[in-house]
Amino acid sequence: MQKLFNATKGAREPKSSTESTQVRAKPAAAFNLGKSGKMPKSSQLMLVELDHDQVEIFKYHDRHISSIQSNKVEKMRQSIKDEGQIFPGIVRPTDKVSEDGKKVYELIVGRLRFEGCRGITKFKAVIKDVSDSEAVKLMIKENEERNDITPYERWLSILPLIDDDVLSISEIARLNHMDRANLTKSLKAKVLFDNFDLHDCLDDVEAVKLGKVLSLYELYSKNEKAVAEAITTLREDYPDIKNTAFLKAVEKKVLSKEEKHVGKVFIAGSKVSLKRVGDDVTLSFNGLPNEADLDKVIEEMRKLGCFNQ
Repeated sequence: MQKLFNATKGAREPKSSTESTQVRAKPAAAFNLGKSGKMPKSSQLMLVELDHDQVEIFKYHDRHISSIQSNKVEKMRQSIKDEGQIFPGIVRPTDKVSEDGKKVYELIVGRLRFEGCRGITKFKAVIKDVSDSEAVKLMIKENEERNDITPYERWLSILPLIDDDVLSISEIARLNHMDRANLTKSLKAKVLFDNFDLHDCLDDVEAVKLGKVLSLYELYSKNEKAVAEAITTLREDYPDIKNTAFLKAVEKKVLSKEEKHVGKVFIAGSKVSLKRVGDDVTLSFNGLPNEADLDKVIEEMRKLGCFNQ
């Protein structure tokens, strides 16, 4: 069996390095192959050709629907028309069958290729019988060189893995080459989606900045009521505002309602400026103050409501 496998493997390898280079030199082929221009390991396995009704999408796929509806699919379609499907996707078997009795598989890797083949040709794939966690690891590994996924899209794909305890935060961070502490911090913003189901307001992964999502969460952690009211109002009164524009509008609405208080204190050797906006208090000293005069600063802070009652 090993000899047979080796012989089959050798027959599938490029005849020469020149031939491989020529394929990678074509723009359409390069798009189909990806950033490295190398054939993936999965291309050395036995292929199957599947009709599109034989394939369903992996529950934990990392492509957002807005990516599938973008011009990425059209570019892939053109590549497949010009060059064919150069390398296969990866599927795993299910216990389902299509309407005409064919076995149905779940797509783990190759969503753009799958959509690009639709209406043009059957979808080429290799079969791997793996668990959810193994499938996720395989998906991340096969796609690690992909550079067209936005930070927000990647972040969204991680949320269901946390919900269903498919992988630990440490595993997710390692597989995605992320800092675990930063990932943990960013996942706190998940509460915004859990409480307000913001997917309909943030529906284009290329038009949402993850940093704005995280900054809105910071604002929410300080003033839940104001953020909740702003989100509700904007959804009802301005339903067409979406994505980063929506996040900015919520932030602006919340901050505009927070009363600003300012004050100054002049003490020996220093001028003290105070500002309170909501629960945020800022003090700046122009010159070094005398410790004995700090009571005057505390009194001014008290006037501005800078202390919990």
